[in-house]
Amino acid sequence: GGRQERGLRSGTQDVVAARALALAVELAVAEREEQEARLAALRRRILEGAGALAGVHATLPEGADHVASTAHLWFEEADVEALLMALDLAGIDASAGSACHAGVTQPSHVLLAMGFEEGPARSTLRCSLGRETSPDDVKRLLAALPAALEGARRAWKVTHKTAGTRL
Repeated sequence: GGRQERGLRSGTQDVVAARALALAVELAVAEREEQEARLAALRRRILEGAGALAGVHATLPEGADHVASTAHLWFEEADVEALLMALDLAGIDASAGSACHAGVTQPSHVLLAMGFEEGPARSTLRCSLGRETSPDDVKRLLAALPAALEGARRAWKVTHKTAGTRL
């Protein structure tokens, strides 16, 4: 607030913006179940398609409560940064963690609390889905994933082989 009217009121309320927000909430609530079902189907397709690849797992067990708009995977013996770069080159946006931990080099404290060891916690990928995500987007991800994963596994082997040698 401001100092208008000798500190007694902060200024004119934005009634139009308040009404617009109320309308946006009404529309979101009206579409919530339909959007949730659509996103859950896309998420399920990602988990099934990625899970068909050797050494790729969902971080949550089947039937666990989850958010419909996020598919979270972990990859055995894969450098997740190399995986992200390969997917980015294929035009696919994904992340290795939450936005609030961007640039953090530590494994996710959430995954560690879930019982993941440090290695698997560092080898996870999050695919967030939204209003604009289409079945074709999921197809493109699943088509690009095998080659991206192959490169990420090569990078992991180089890193771990180098880490074990003396200079």
